Amino acid sequence: MDMLKRRFILISCSLLISFSICLFARTEFIPYEEKDREETLWKGFKRYDFKYSDKQARLVIPDTPLPGNPWIWRARFPDWHTEADSMLVSEGYHLAYINTDNQFGSPAAIRIGNSFYDYLTHAYMLQEKVALMGVSRGGLFIYNRAKKNPEKVACIYAEAPVCDFKSWPAGFGENTFAGNDDGSQLVNLAALMPDGLDFYGTTYNQIWINNN
Repeated sequence: MDMLKRRFILISCSLLISFSICLFARTEFIPYEEKDREETLWKGFKRYDFKYSDKQARLVIPDTPLPGNPWIWRARFPDWHTEADSMLVSEGYHLAYINTDNQFGSPAAIRIGNSFYDYLTHAYMLQEKVALMGVSRGGLFIYNRAKKNPEKVACIYAEAPVCDFKSWPAGFGENTFAGNDDGSQLVNLAALMPDGLDFYGTTYNQIWINNN
């Protein structure tokens, strides 16, 4: 009996310690939880609106998620030109958004984004590699996010993206540090795309990007 009691106590203590470690790890890994979640419909799909880290956030759920739960992260203007968004959701992609407006892809915005990413990939089991979608000033967020987390990016779609905050929103005009007289800059793609960018059969390791 004493042996059985000792085994029971050891197993119970081990389970308690394991549970405490897991709980502590989860608390450390995901410091925020969603608040005030409301469920509505977006183009016929289930949509959750909630507060995360005191920022307004949303997640659109596809009717039939694709295996692995791939998702799109829309940066800025989530209600502007949503045709591609809705088409992808209809194909089984989740669609996420968190408002980091007026932070212009700053380290503070990236920290919020990192935490939001951790939350979605754990609470909703979304895929580890996300498709980043940036429109206008959303470009500042998606490119900085990708630069800091290249291994967590499936692809990038950018539409008229802002890439240099010195000219916008700072308003300093053409970037005086640019490599060309026309304000364009040579961008090395190695950090984001080790195999280069394939464009109609031609691979590029560097590209010129005009100043915004």
